[in-house]
Amino acid sequence: MAKYCLGYAFDEAYRYVVLLQKQWPEELKNNWTGVGGRVEENESYLSAMVREFYEETGVESDVNDWKFLADVYCHRGGDSRYFPDEAGLIGCYYTNKLDIEQARTVTDEPVEVYPVDRVLAHDFKMTRLTPLLVGLACNHEQHSWKILTRAHPDAEIF
Repeated sequence: MAKYCLGYAFDEAYRYVVLLQKQWPEELKNNWTGVGGRVEENESYLSAMVREFYEETGVESDVNDWKFLADVYCHRGGDSRYFPDEAGLIGCYYTNKLDIEQARTVTDEPVEVYPVDRVLAHDFKMTRLTPLLVGLACNHEQHSWKILTRAHPDAEIF
């Protein structure tokens, strides 16, 4: 099973969130989502979250900065580059402990800080789960969410 981490970094008041515009895989191209990536072998989800957030935004964090939000299980066909093992688990996290104004584009995937109200209004092109996960994080009294998605191999997975 493919393992990924995905994180949403907010300002202290949960009014703004850091998003990344995917450039690959093709099925996600130009969609905005949280920051994350593949969990390496022998790496924890939280360690991957810290590493990926730094690699993609230039902002340092610590495993203690991130809180668990949800596990997203995605079942896909074997033709998907994103989940080549037919299924994937995305460990989702959030934080409001980082200086998100320091987030910047470091890779070929643009990084921007968006107003949360625009995300919740579906005001721009983003992955399907982005407004849901941002909304759950803003209502952070709820936790331990399990989200199961079933998608046709040609369907958008987020």
